Amino acid sequence: MAISNLASTVFGVLYGADGNPAVAQDLVFRPSSTKPRASVAGVVSTASVTVTTNASGFFTTTLMPGKYFLRLAGADPVPLLVPSAVGNYFLQNLVAPLGSGISLGVNYRDIGSTNIQRQLLSTNGNWYVPYVVITNGVPAIAFGLGSDSGGDANFTYVSGCFMLLAADGSAWIPFITGNYAAPAVALATASTAAFTNSRITGGNFQLLNPLETLANGNQLPQYHTWFLVNTASALAAGQS
Repeated sequence: MAISNLASTVFGVLYGADGNPAVAQDLVFRPSSTKPRASVAGVVSTASVTVTTNASGFFTTTLMPGKYFLRLAGADPVPLLVPSAVGNYFLQNLVAPLGSGISLGVNYRDIGSTNIQRQLLSTNGNWYVPYVVITNGVPAIAFGLGSDSGGDANFTYVSGCFMLLAADGSAWIPFITGNYAAPAVALATASTAAFTNSRITGGNFQLLNPLETLANGNQLPQYHTWFLVNTASALAAGQS
């Protein structure tokens, strides 16, 4: 019987000690157990997985759930755990510091000096600009391909509340809805009382679910890292 696709995507951006992208950097993911693991195609293997960063320092690969050691040239192996829940994971959220002068990038960047533009990282290695479009009075979040030179500002902060901008200049409050396993981004109008709906922690930009139902049934505020899968909005599930 064929084995179903249980692999997750692990991706990220690596930087060298000089702050520039770590180009052509090999990452070797070695299973920490000799127990055979089933591949996506149903082939049983204990082989290591090697992936190389591109000209932007970006990499992406697929890994089965389980424990691994990550090795970079000139550095000690670093343990990491790929969760059993199939999903998309930033390497930064799975491992400790890498050593060897290599640092991990994050899920967002702010470009520009006056009209600062916030861009989100995608699993395809590109940066995208989130903004609001309004159709027949209904707002929705859209994404445009970002650039290293930035462009028009797409966000503002009001009383500590992060707001996305629309072309007409209106501001909208993004926040998280849904339960622990399936979070989603929603919008509230700027007339909604401002609240702290985001934070930057561990270098990652996160949005808040004001009251989220957890796996154990409890309800608590929860933060989730916001990124994209190709050009579609995505959130890291199960974060705090």
